[in-house]
Amino acid sequence: MCKIFLPLISFYRKAPGKGLAMASPQYPNDLELLKIKWWATWGWGSYTDERYVPMTRDWSCPLGKIDPQYLLVGNEPNYVEPYGFTMSPEHAVIRLHTLELEYPFTTMVVGNVSGDNHGMGDGVWWLTRFLQYYEDYNGRPFSDILGGHSYEYEPQKMLAQFDKYLAVYPRMWLTEYNLAQTTINLEEFKLVTKEALKKFERVACYTNRQDGGASSLPYPMDLIDKDGNPTDIGKIYAKL
Repeated sequence: MCKIFLPLISFYRKAPGKGLAMASPQYPNDLELLKIKWWATWGWGSYTDERYVPMTRDWSCPLGKIDPQYLLVGNEPNYVEPYGFTMSPEHAVIRLHTLELEYPFTTMVVGNVSGDNHGMGDGVWWLTRFLQYYEDYNGRPFSDILGGHSYEYEPQKMLAQFDKYLAVYPRMWLTEYNLAQTTINLEEFKLVTKEALKKFERVACYTNRQDGGASSLPYPMDLIDKDGNPTDIGKIYAKL
């Protein structure tokens, strides 16, 4: 069964979806506190919540899975562990082809790149090359969704990064974002979140509760505190 590829035209745009990059899924009530419409972890969990979007972080093709509506493919391929799973755009195209054959009815959300350049090209560079190689390899342009991350200290830099992503490809999800500030400015958090919800099909703030593991970030990004109550930024996110 072949996937049907349609021209990339304006009817793809849907109402924005407020989501969560959920580091601690053992607290499902956090989703209700934050009024989350969709959420993801960094794997393919056995969750029954219809809002859950699975991920194949290492671009592998799990066996025995039914076609999900959406699948996040890759996590910061232009970075290294523990934050990203390194994958060149060329190899990503080949891996994606296998996934497309296995899950012909699934919409792929590909890349989920780091916005920054960690010595392997920034997110815009990676996505641009991926689109070029995809068309060369498949003989047709890519027509699913691309994903990107954004962590910035200055809100204006984050907003500029949004525009750079969307200049590469109009159908994008912002699959992780937050302000990398030692004390998060609430008005700046509200600003970038509102703009993200306007610009992207779906948006996922990081995170409900950092788990203290190797991939945790040294910033107060938790939307829920240790007692299970929304933090100040969590209260803002819940209202948007």
